[in-house]
Amino acid sequence: MLSGLLRCGSCGSGMATNGRDKSGRVRIRCSAATESGTCPDANTFYLDAVERAQSSAG
Repeated sequence: MLSGLLRCGSCGSGMATNGRDKSGRVRIRCSAATESGTCPDANTFYLDAVERAQSSAG
């Protein structure tokens, strides 16, 4: 749903899926942190939590 819309707050790069946890929840992370390590923010976020926050804000 939010593909291509999410941007990293630290570097401005796009956010991309970063696998699933043991329960199957999809994680997202800054693509620059994942691919090249150039972003200082390597945190991951749960996609379902981001989508919930977005839908309640809109």
